[in-house]
Amino acid sequence: MDMSLNPAMAASSSLGKDLPAELAAELDRRRDKLGLVCPGCRQPNLLGASTGYDCFGCTSRFPMVGGYPDLIIGERFDDASDETLLSYEERSNEDLTRHYWQPLFRRLWQQDKTREPRLLSVGCGTGVDVDLLRDDGFDSVGIDCGNRTSVWPRRTHGDRLLLANGKHLPFDDN
Repeated sequence: MDMSLNPAMAASSSLGKDLPAELAAELDRRRDKLGLVCPGCRQPNLLGASTGYDCFGCTSRFPMVGGYPDLIIGERFDDASDETLLSYEERSNEDLTRHYWQPLFRRLWQQDKTREPRLLSVGCGTGVDVDLLRDDGFDSVGIDCGNRTSVWPRRTHGDRLLLANGKHLPFDDN
C-alpha cells in the first residue's frame, strides 16, 4: 500500500519534513500512473495539493477522505455497515474474484494478447478484487462512491483505489 496517502501510516513513516509537499508529489505520481483527469471538466488539469487534488481548469477541489482522493461528482452511495458485514464482504469478494473473475479474465486475455489487460472495478467496495487482480498481473483500479474506505488500508494496492462515481469517471480515454 502507498503509505504516504494513508494518514495513520504517513504519520509514523519517515517521509521527510515537508509532508504536505510529499503528499502533493505522491498525488501527482498517482495521477500520471492512473491517467486521472478532472471528473468535472474531463480535462487533464488535476494538480496534487496538500489537501487533495485541485483542477486548475474548472477550479474544482477534490479533498482526501480517509487517506484516499475523493473524486466523486454527483451522488454518493449511502451504505453504512459494521465490521462484521465488511469482513463478510471481503471474504465473499475474495472468493468471487479467485473462482470467477480471475479465471474468466485469464481466458479472455489468453485469446487476445494484443490488448493490455486493464480492468476498472466500478463499485469495488472493499477493494479485495483490485488486490487479487493486480497480484495476478492485471492493471486494475477500483472506484467506489460508498463508505467502504474504512477497510481500504488493509489493501496491498491502496494506491489503486479512488472515491469516484461511475457516472463521472476520473480517467482519460486511454
